[in-house]
Amino acid sequence: GVMCNTFAAIEEEACIAVSENPQINPNKVPFVDIGPLLPDSYFAEDNACEDYDKVECLAWLDEQPTASVVYISFGSFARANRKQIEELALGLEASEKRFLWVLHNGAEELLPEGFLERATTNKTGMAVRKWAPQLLVLSHRAVGGFMTHCGWNSTMESLSRGVPMITMPFYGEQRGNARIIVEHLGIGVGLAKDGKDGLITRIAFEQAFRAVIDEGELVRSKAAQVKQAARAAF
Repeated sequence: GVMCNTFAAIEEEACIAVSENPQINPNKVPFVDIGPLLPDSYFAEDNACEDYDKVECLAWLDEQPTASVVYISFGSFARANRKQIEELALGLEASEKRFLWVLHNGAEELLPEGFLERATTNKTGMAVRKWAPQLLVLSHRAVGGFMTHCGWNSTMESLSRGVPMITMPFYGEQRGNARIIVEHLGIGVGLAKDGKDGLITRIAFEQAFRAVIDEGELVRSKAAQVKQAARAAF
C-alpha cells in the first residue's frame, strides 16, 4: 500500500488519480491519504508552553497588533543570494509592514546596511538568528502572513493554523507546492520573477506584503476554511 502526507480537501484530484488512474497505479496498489501528519498541538486552541516567557520573539509578537506581522522563514537549507535578499529587505522596508525574520545560514550578512538597525529603532521588525518556535509563531494572533520556501512541512503547518502565505519556492517540489497554495487553494500570494536574471524585485515583494496584510480578507477567509478542513482530516 501507499500512504501519503496529504488530505483530500487540498489535493482531491491527485488523491483520486493515484488511487484509481490505471496509468499511474496499474497494479491497483491501495492508497490512503493520512495527512496532515502533525503533532496534536497544531490543532489545539491553546498552544501555551512552559518556556513561553523565555522566548524573545514571542514576547515581541505580544506587543504587535493583530494580523500585522509577516513571519519570514525559509527552512533549514534554502538560501537566496545577496541580491535577492537585498531586494526582499528593501521591499519589506518600503511596505512598512512589521516582520519577524528567521536569519540563519549567513543570511544576516547579506542584508542591506542598516536594515535591521532601522527596523529595531522603529520597532517594526525583529530578527531571529537561530531557532523560532514555528507552531507558536504561526498560532500567534499578531501573525498575518507567512513568507515561506513552500517546503511541504511548512506548508502543512501554515495551512493547519490558517495563516495565509507568500510563496517563494527555491527548488524541487516547492514550486508545485506554491502552485497548490496560490492557484488551487487561493490561500497565498505568489511572487513573479520579472527582474533581471529571474530576480524577484523589491516592488514585487512590497506588493505581496501589502496584499497579505492590508488586503488579505479573502485569502484569510479561505485560509480559515482550509484550517477547518485540516482539523477535520486530522
